[in-house]
Amino acid sequence: MAVTRTKLYSVTLGALVLGLAAATLLDLPVDLVEPPPESDELIEAIEAIKSGEAEDEAKANAQEPNVVPMASPCLMRRPRLAVGVDRAWRHGFAAATIATGTTTRAAMLDDLMASAHVDAARWRVDVAFVEMALRADEKEAALAHLANAADRDVPPSCRADEAFFAALLATDRAEAAALLARAVEIDPAFWSALERLALISAEGTGEDAQQCEIDAVRTLESVVQLGALAEKDTQFQRLNRTLEALPANGRTALLRGMILRQTGEREAARAAYQQGLAALGPSHCDGVLRTGLNGMLAATEDEQ
Repeated sequence: MAVTRTKLYSVTLGALVLGLAAATLLDLPVDLVEPPPESDELIEAIEAIKSGEAEDEAKANAQEPNVVPMASPCLMRRPRLAVGVDRAWRHGFAAATIATGTTTRAAMLDDLMASAHVDAARWRVDVAFVEMALRADEKEAALAHLANAADRDVPPSCRADEAFFAALLATDRAEAAALLARAVEIDPAFWSALERLALISAEGTGEDAQQCEIDAVRTLESVVQLGALAEKDTQFQRLNRTLEALPANGRTALLRGMILRQTGEREAARAAYQQGLAALGPSHCDGVLRTGLNGMLAATEDEQ
């Protein structure tokens, strides 16, 4: 089973009609509200976790030699990709990254770009400029440098970094999540992309049943892959800290329970799923989340 899916759901006339109909049922008892459509993708994801298939694939993705999951970008995550870059040039680049002052750093990067002999080195400078522009909140400059990076001839896994930075620049949450899913599809060992995808999915990219299903599946699969990459439980600490700032609801309970499950705290995971279930309402989105929380609650109980 793939770590993430980029399957796009089109909004049909029927879906619009259902949405309008649902709006007229808000004041009706829960048992009179039309149930959400069957969550086939979510059920499939839960079954893959129950069977161990999801963990097996995640472990296979994490077992590539010399991968440094928490490093970014790709030339650091996979050091072998930088073999063609001159060592002296790499030392110069390292000096530029720790230079104080943006003007000094930019000048050093310009010199490095002029002396770069391979596209991998030029790409790394482009990415450094993207990072500088993001820190300065200069979106147009970041997009321009990202376009330069996309024109370089680099290993395919580096395209994951380009999708990741494009996600950081996206103004629409659903678009950002789709770009992060693309990054993870290209490089399943990309910790930062997985972490951010898990969080944005838990925050939610839409309230309709289909988008809630996409979010739930991405939450499950992202954390399973993170669990396979993590060498120690403390690597989940940053994700946990960010999660604590999000509202406690069915979405965040699914993510919290998954993190607890991956770190071996199964009883706490079950409690998180149960708390999430108690917070759900009658909406179609909550119906999808109920499927996810109940499924993972059952899966975690089976693992006792």
